[in-house]
Amino acid sequence: MLTQEQKGVRALARALGVLFALLFLSLPSSSAAQQITFTSASASWRDAQDNVPGSQPGEPVITNGVPTSSVSWGGATPQSGYDVTITIPDPMSPPVADFAHRNFTVPPPSLTSIVLDMIIGFDIDGVPTGPLTFTYTFNHVETPNNLDPCPYPTPPGEGCTDRVTFVDAPDPTTFVVGGKTYTLGLTFLDAAGDPVEEFITSEGGVTNTAELDVAFELVPPVLEVTKSGPATVVPGQFGLFTIDVRNTGPNDAWDTTMSDVLPDGATGGMCDSTPQVSSARVFAADGITSVPGKGPLLEGTDFAISYAASPTCELTLTMLSAAAVIG
Repeated sequence: MLTQEQKGVRALARALGVLFALLFLSLPSSSAAQQITFTSASASWRDAQDNVPGSQPGEPVITNGVPTSSVSWGGATPQSGYDVTITIPDPMSPPVADFAHRNFTVPPPSLTSIVLDMIIGFDIDGVPTGPLTFTYTFNHVETPNNLDPCPYPTPPGEGCTDRVTFVDAPDPTTFVVGGKTYTLGLTFLDAAGDPVEEFITSEGGVTNTAELDVAFELVPPVLEVTKSGPATVVPGQFGLFTIDVRNTGPNDAWDTTMSDVLPDGATGGMCDSTPQVSSARVFAADGITSVPGKGPLLEGTDFAISYAASPTCELTLTMLSAAAVIG
């Protein structure tokens, strides 16, 4: 279940209280369980860039294969390089990938960036799907061994370490299983198994290794919030405002949390009286049609209210039940 927090916009009103009508717009969704089985996996390097213009000996050379794909560079022997090995130890689990940086002392040219395609094939309930390609860009910083100070952590007596980072492609490949949309997440893991954004590699003919965590990730919902109501209200009387939350993402939004900071100024505000929710319900995307099984939401059962008059004057609403899920 995902928690989504949306911050409300300050209302331009002066009053002692506020009533809220909550409108959630939802699309039909499917929750049928489906079985995914992994059938193939490979890694393929492409689009290598180096730090010397033009063509010359030692520029990056790619050798793609199964299960290992490599790229090597540098105007000396042995060359530095990357190796990625991807296997499927268990068809019921995502593939396993290992990354190695062969870090030798090499003169230019050296790698600056390269693209890695992860090609994954799988079955859904026995029906072949894909193969799908998930793309990542690796950025490389090759430092001179005698660089002082070294910009990256370096053990005493060793040459200046290099840095490897990678980023997802702008438009990740997605697929649908059981009515939910997923994409592939690729993450460096350090020696303790914790995710890191960069990989610092030792110099001097060392092969530095790291695990690449391959995991299919649920694409998060995308919530768009609109708050509407009167610009001004009568002091001492409730003003009626509507918070409209629309889910435009590919997956349901469970346990949604909304926070609304109410105005409180020297000449008036909305902090002296506890806000009340007059009604809350999930509707279809048109904002009118009822969603089967989603009637009026009940406070304490389907959603919870929390209000902090001091010091923030903040109203928080948390959805609790399946009836409050925004499809």
